[in-house]
Amino acid sequence: MHFDLIRETELLVASSATGLLFALTGTGGSSILTPIMTLILGFTPNVAIPSDIVGSISMRATTSFFNIRSGRRFKKIILWLVLGQLSGLGASAIFLANIHLSNSTTDIVLGFTLSLIGCSLALKEFIKTKGERSLRKLTSYALLFLGGSISGLAVAFTSVGGGVITYIAVALAFPKLDTKSVIAIDATAGLMLSILASIEVISTGRGDAAVMVIIAAGGLLGCIGGEKIKGKVSSHLIKEAIAITVSFIGLIYLFRSHQFIAAATLGLLYLLALGLKKRSASKNHPASVESVQLTPIGALEN
Repeated sequence: MHFDLIRETELLVASSATGLLFALTGTGGSSILTPIMTLILGFTPNVAIPSDIVGSISMRATTSFFNIRSGRRFKKIILWLVLGQLSGLGASAIFLANIHLSNSTTDIVLGFTLSLIGCSLALKEFIKTKGERSLRKLTSYALLFLGGSISGLAVAFTSVGGGVITYIAVALAFPKLDTKSVIAIDATAGLMLSILASIEVISTGRGDAAVMVIIAAGGLLGCIGGEKIKGKVSSHLIKEAIAITVSFIGLIYLFRSHQFIAAATLGLLYLLALGLKKRSASKNHPASVESVQLTPIGALEN
């Protein structure tokens, strides 16, 4: 595909900004960059999605390098996630080899996926805090395999959603696992998914090599910059903004594809997810002075 300097610069800036957000929050990534490429920069989904899959490896690799500290302790968890990812990617490769999705169909799939991801981002911490009892090992590993399969399918078809699906699968399978460990597992599994999905993209000849290189370079620059300023900005507010933005973009895709009932339904679902999150937050962090005074010091430190 032919590029002029302006378009190359726009893509580099977009991927750098996306990498910056990803380094600061651990979310966003392709959920932001793919819509920018298709809705603003004018790439077709059939070029943007596979190119983003390969190019975004630099974001995953950079954040994993800085953030993963205890991944080796969870070899079985990561193994079952990767097995699921291979299953999902294998199924998608067979489908894509025999059926060509039109750009309009891909828009609808992107719309549904992004809207559901927005809801999932809103519910991530709610799901993590609701876990009380450990599940049977067989059930836990089955959830991991299922989550890996779904994340593999989502990434193969849309390039988005792998991280949040993996996070939720691990949080549900192992509810007593601390948040830092869940994030470390998510980072490792996410990097593995990006590598596996990229192998599938390259082997099938999809995407555009020049676009991949620009995304990889921009993502690397953005992630390095994000790591340098991490802690100086409120990642919580950025995460909230990303969740809202991703949901809104998903609705744009659906409205553009004339899927009005689906857009309205998913919009209401996001509002419900937001309500559950706010309700959970108010219960876990009471605002009254009296309740804070009665809270043990050790609990506040945790």
